Amino acid sequence: MSTLYILPTSDSDIDSLSRIASSGGYYDKVDEEIGSENTADYIYDTSSEGAAATGYAKFGMADHGAESGTINWIKVWWYAQYNGDVDSINYVKPYCNNQLGSQQNVTSSWAWYSQQYMGDPNDGDAAWDWDKIDALVAGVYIAVTSDVGKGDNCSVIVACCVVEVDYTESALGAFDEINGVAASGFDEINSVSVENIDELLGVSSS
Repeated sequence: MSTLYILPTSDSDIDSLSRIASSGGYYDKVDEEIGSENTADYIYDTSSEGAAATGYAKFGMADHGAESGTINWIKVWWYAQYNGDVDSINYVKPYCNNQLGSQQNVTSSWAWYSQQYMGDPNDGDAAWDWDKIDALVAGVYIAVTSDVGKGDNCSVIVACCVVEVDYTESALGAFDEINGVAASGFDEINSVSVENIDELLGVSSS
């Protein structure tokens, strides 16, 4: 198994959320990898006393690179924290291709949360492929309510949003690797220059 992490590269759809810092987009406030969290900038929603606040942010995600093979599943991850009264209602749901995932309550400590998707929820849970990964839209839906008498400024904060792709690499293509050595490292095979070999064992050297 191999793992690819992809980060937001653009704002796809934003509704009723704020951001720190206020300049730039929303996606660049949550584009840190797992293990490189930055809580100095983030997106958030804040409720007033006795009121509910909801909002969402959907992001275009980076394309994959040279990865190939069968995609087993993906996870949408977010790094979040709750500030305010402990009795208030607060949670985050992930977005995956415009489909809302399961509600997950957020605590007062920074923590990672995730939801796994075996298939594309916007396509009848059809198997993932690399074209779907390149077209992926992911994000978060934030809800927070401050109970009456509990005061204002109860907030749910999201500092990172990342997609993990778990995949099984393809079988070796034509001369991707030979006995553990990258094919690009071979100048010749059996004393014959590689550039002069049109075919080896029925596999095109190109």
